[in-house]
Amino acid sequence: MVHKDRSRNTDTLERRRQESRDWYAKNKGEYNAARRRRYWTDAVYAAAAIERSRMYRKNQVHESRDWVIRKKDGQLVQCWRIGAVAKRLDRSVDTIRRWQALRLIPRCNVGTHGRGHRLFLGHQIHLIEKLSVVMPWNRKKHDGERVSEVVVNIRRLW
Repeated sequence: MVHKDRSRNTDTLERRRQESRDWYAKNKGEYNAARRRRYWTDAVYAAAAIERSRMYRKNQVHESRDWVIRKKDGQLVQCWRIGAVAKRLDRSVDTIRRWQALRLIPRCNVGTHGRGHRLFLGHQIHLIEKLSVVMPWNRKKHDGERVSEVVVNIRRLW
């Protein structure tokens, strides 16, 4: 019984959507003219329309420049740029570079992007996250033993 009710509801919903599409196709010009008139004469309506437009653009999925596809060991892999990694960890790019300079994390073995961006694989980001947890914001107040343990683990799994 439940399946019949669902299919009936789905059919009704689809029929209503099609009726709506047909109505809009028939009344499109008149409907849009009325919207334009209201936009230019009603300031509250115009502000709401602008806000809806802003939220729509904000929520659109944009092509990401945070990652690239590279070939590693004969396979195509998704590699993340250092800026995206830093954003994910809520740390600065300089912090990740400093960790590399201090040899807390190894150099990138995928290479760099054409512009010199350091690239990281997904599992490497997870390893850096573990380091981020044990490395507090204040560099002087970390547990050296715990950091050493995490660094050894990172090098082993990198």
